Amino acid sequence: METFKNSQDLKNAIQILEEKQAVEWVLLQEQIKLTSENLKPFNVLKKTIQSLGSTVDLKGDTLNAVLGLGAGFVAKRMTVGTPVNPLLKIIGAIIERVVSSKVSQNADSIKSVVGNLLTRRGSKQEANTDKE
Repeated sequence: METFKNSQDLKNAIQILEEKQAVEWVLLQEQIKLTSENLKPFNVLKKTIQSLGSTVDLKGDTLNAVLGLGAGFVAKRMTVGTPVNPLLKIIGAIIERVVSSKVSQNADSIKSVVGNLLTRRGSKQEANTDKE
C-alpha cells in the first residue's frame, strides 16, 4: 500500500482509481451484453449448427479409416490367405498394417482415381450401347 505525503497526492491517486473503475465498469457492461447475446436460444442453436458442420470432417476421416482397414484386410487375404505358419501370419499382419495405413492416408486421391475410372467405364458403356 502506498503512503501519501500530502492531500494532493491522495486526491490524484483517488482520481486515477476512479477513472480505472469507470473503464472497468464499461468493459464489464460490454461483457454482460456479449454474454447475454451468446446465451440467446437462437444464437445457441446457430452455434450448434455451425459446430455440426465441422463434424463432416470427422465423418470423412472415419470413412477413410474404414476404407483403409478394409483394404488392409483384403490385401492380407489376397497375399497370404488364412495361414497356419506363424511366419506367414506375421507377414500378413505387416501387409495389412501397411496397406491400411497407406490407403487411409491417401484415401482422397484413391477416391478420385476410382471415380475417374468409373466415369470412363460409364462413358465407354454408353458408347458401346450407342453403336448397337
